[in-house]
Amino acid sequence: MQTIEKERKQNIIIVKNGADEKRNSVEKAPAKSANVFAGRRYKTVDIVIPMFNEAENIAPIMEKIVEVLTPMFPTISFILVDDGSTDDTENRVSEFQENHPNANVKYIRLAKNYGQDIALKCGIDQSTSDICATIDADFQNPPEKMPEAIEKLKEGYHIVHVVRTAYNCGPQYRKLGSQLFNKLFEVLSGMKLHLTDYKVMDKKAVARIKNFKEGIYYSAGTIELVGLKSTAIPYQYAERKYGKSKYSLRKLIRLAVTGMTALSIKPLRFSLYLGVIISIFSVAFGSALAVKTAILGQSISGFATLGAGVFLLGGIQLI
Repeated sequence: MQTIEKERKQNIIIVKNGADEKRNSVEKAPAKSANVFAGRRYKTVDIVIPMFNEAENIAPIMEKIVEVLTPMFPTISFILVDDGSTDDTENRVSEFQENHPNANVKYIRLAKNYGQDIALKCGIDQSTSDICATIDADFQNPPEKMPEAIEKLKEGYHIVHVVRTAYNCGPQYRKLGSQLFNKLFEVLSGMKLHLTDYKVMDKKAVARIKNFKEGIYYSAGTIELVGLKSTAIPYQYAERKYGKSKYSLRKLIRLAVTGMTALSIKPLRFSLYLGVIISIFSVAFGSALAVKTAILGQSISGFATLGAGVFLLGGIQLI
């Protein structure tokens, strides 16, 4: 019978098996081979789809996913998060359930439109399967890339980012804004951002994401923080199949600000430094005005004293 004794002081593990005795150093233990995770077997899959007025798209995208993944999984589970839709989305989901009795569908309706990132977090929190994939409902993310992403998981990755090769459709300002945001995010956060919500993850990654309880949640950035092995595969971006984008320029700017402030303290530091500089300048300017009046006897305008006070208060507020 094999027995194992541990000597903590010497950091040594002694393995005794009958007459044989082997002494192995913990520190010199060989590392796991790179392909130790090769051949992972996944039996269940959850597909998280956030929706906002996607009545025309939701049933077709679900049917396409069933078609793509059925050869790999006997049952496909959908977690649909309705982000306050006002159209016929819910009825279309019910029709899909009637036509596909083998598909498990969990429909979650939020009380109002909280935004796509909150909807994604809500769906991921409900995931319990071996694999969780997040995808948009508008067909701009091709479901055909899911099998390739799952194969990457079998190679030992925990997260697969499915990223577009180029922004070849939509207004030009969105392309330029996306590039600018990506650069700013990398500077502020110090990490590379895969700017996509199309991701395929294993249960370990999902468990870590569930631990994030922040009220302000930025999905693409938060997933970068889980600290697990990840990779990316490309896809060709396409036009929406039905309807139009729900992101206006104002919403895109708000999303960018949320992303840059939710995961980095550099904007707060910048505000602090700016506030200190303005406050010091205001105090110095006010002191100069006081000396000019008290010692030199020169009169000063009310605008100057008012300006010094306003800048001082503004600097204190930034701090």
